Amino acid sequence: MLEQIGTDIWSNVEAVFLSGDYVTGGMALVIAVFAAVVMNSFGQIINTTFGALVVFGLAQVVYGVATAEADVSTEASIRASWDAFMAVSMGVLLVYFIAFFVVISIVYMIKSAFQR
Repeated sequence: MLEQIGTDIWSNVEAVFLSGDYVTGGMALVIAVFAAVVMNSFGQIINTTFGALVVFGLAQVVYGVATAEADVSTEASIRASWDAFMAVSMGVLLVYFIAFFVVISIVYMIKSAFQR
């Protein structure tokens, strides 16, 4: 049972980070760093992580619309982008949450160290 859970988590990590989609990774990194910079105290880490995930989801939808084929209507591209967003599995969402949590935490600690 635990081996299966570990395998599932690892396959989601591979799907998120080893897929070669550098644009999505770049968007996630920029959003996480910005979230860490605007965070006031480490007690806000959970709320900040959720907020960053919401912004990341919206950025994914906007990116999907912006990169749609020229012959596709705006409404169809918004619908397709939204459908892709809604199809994200819980495992992938968990991997993104943990990644955002870690990046935001590290950047916040670095920021706090230099503010003293």
